[in-house]
Amino acid sequence: MIRRLCGVATAILLASVWAGAQAPSVTGTCQVEITFDGTTVTASADKITCNAGQDMTVIFNNTDDKDHQFDVYDIRCKGTTIGKDPSDGFVGNDKNVDKKSKKQLKHGLFGLSSPSILTGQKLSDARCPNPQPSVYKYSIRVGDSGNSHNNAKYLDPDLEVP
Repeated sequence: MIRRLCGVATAILLASVWAGAQAPSVTGTCQVEITFDGTTVTASADKITCNAGQDMTVIFNNTDDKDHQFDVYDIRCKGTTIGKDPSDGFVGNDKNVDKKSKKQLKHGLFGLSSPSILTGQKLSDARCPNPQPSVYKYSIRVGDSGNSHNNAKYLDPDLEVP
C-alpha cells in the first residue's frame, strides 16, 4: 500500500514539474514576456499592472542561437533611488534559458511557484512614497549563460501596483 502511495505521489510531482516547465502564452495585465535576440532586450509591455496578491506570469524568451541567463536583478520606486520590492520571487531569481526557447520564471521549493505581489502590511511597507498607484522600475539583465554579468544587455520597464 505504501509503495502504491509513493508511486502516485511521485507521478503527481513529476506531472507538476512538467506542467510548470511549459511556458504559457502571455496575455492579461500582470504578465510580461522578456525577449532577447542576441543584441537587444525587449518586453511585451512597457508597463505591467499587478494587484495585491496577484500571481505574475513572467516568460523569458531567448530567440538567439546561444544560451543566455535572464535576471530581474533590481527594483526601485520610479523616478527615485528608493529600493522597494512589492513582490515575492520576482527579483533576484535568475534563469538560464536555452537557445531558441522560453522559460517561465518560477521560484520556491521545487521551482513550482509563480512570483506574486505582496499583500497586507508587507505590501504597505513596500509602497513607494509617490501617490497611489505605486510605480516601480524593475531592471532586467541578460548575459552569457551561467553569468548574466558577462556581455550584459539591460532593460528597465515599469511595474504598477494600484
